[in-house]
Amino acid sequence: MNQIEFPDWPQRLAESGLGEGHKRTYAITIRWYLSFCRRGRAPADHQSARDFIAWAEQTKQPEPWQLESWREAIRWFFRSAKQASASRPATTVSADWASETPNG
Repeated sequence: MNQIEFPDWPQRLAESGLGEGHKRTYAITIRWYLSFCRRGRAPADHQSARDFIAWAEQTKQPEPWQLESWREAIRWFFRSAKQASASRPATTVSADWASETPNG
């Protein structure tokens, strides 16, 4: 999967069927991950997600349940981005527009 473009993830998360506790912790983790990407000037993709988890594990030394919670939040982000992308209508160019010539 290429770089993720998922600007409406907070709305999708709010509308998800997850419990309020999960929504809160997922939002914190996803913001943390996206901040990690911005600081490192890395795209939000599978490699940066792996790098984030490795960095977080090394620097924060979390309990196993915390690490799994972070992983699950990132998984939700990628799965939901894929679903959102699949549900967006494809953009098409009309034949009339494509045949126009510039006036200028």
